[in-house]
Amino acid sequence: MRAIKDQQLIFGRNEITNAEFRWFVGLESRKVAHKLLKEGCVNVIARGKYSKYILSDLG
Repeated sequence: MRAIKDQQLIFGRNEITNAEFRWFVGLESRKVAHKLLKEGCVNVIARGKYSKYILSDLG
């Protein structure tokens, strides 16, 4: 997903939370953001409210 790669380029981090992603793309739904993040990320650290999604390399 393009927004995930853009976020990674702008902020220079390889991880993102659901709340950060929703803010960045302007989403309100946690469930939609979760689905998009699961599709575009390599791994998830933890579970629940404090999950962090590991982004794939830009290459």
